[in-house]
Formats: sequence, C-alpha cells, structure tokens
Amino acid sequence: MNINIDTKKLQDICETYDISYLGLFGSYAIGQEREDSDVDLLVDFNNTKSLLEKGRVLIELQNLFNREVDLVSRKNIKPSLKPFINNQLITLYGEK
Repeated sequence: MNINIDTKKLQDICETYDISYLGLFGSYAIGQEREDSDVDLLVDFNNTKSLLEKGRVLIELQNLFNREVDLVSRKNIKPSLKPFINNQLITLYGEK
C-alpha cells in the first residue's frame, strides 16, 4: 500500500459519520495504483445514512486522500465479488 493519510483525521471522519468499519481494497491495497487510480473503500455505517450524508462522507474522504474515492457499502457488494475484495482488504478503521 503506497498511500499516506492523516490517521487522526480519518478517525475523526469515521466518528463524525458513525462509520463502524472502513477498509481499503483495489489497486492501492495491492500496490498497483497508477497516477489516475481512485481509492476503493469498503464502508460499514452503524446506522442507515441518507444520500446527502453519504455524499458528505465521500467529499470528506476525497479531501483526505486527495483523489477520487469509490465508496462501497459492504451490504451492496455482489456475492461474486466478496472473496476478491476480502482477499485484498486492508483495515483503515474499525474491525473486520
């Protein structure tokens, strides 16, 4: 993983938006990112969030990572992709 973030800021975002888990997968997780790669994040919220709230979280995370973020809810993962994602997953906040 070749990504530097402010872990205190990440913790603040997760606490502010009631995120129970945040994990990194995809090109950054396996060290194959390119200049134009986005950051793929798996998220679990403690409570259901509105589209507006999810948008705020997305903006905060894009500002933190300083690039586009693809925010994926664990509840919405296709069953066929779960093993692929779980194999790459790097926990950034919370517990698997």
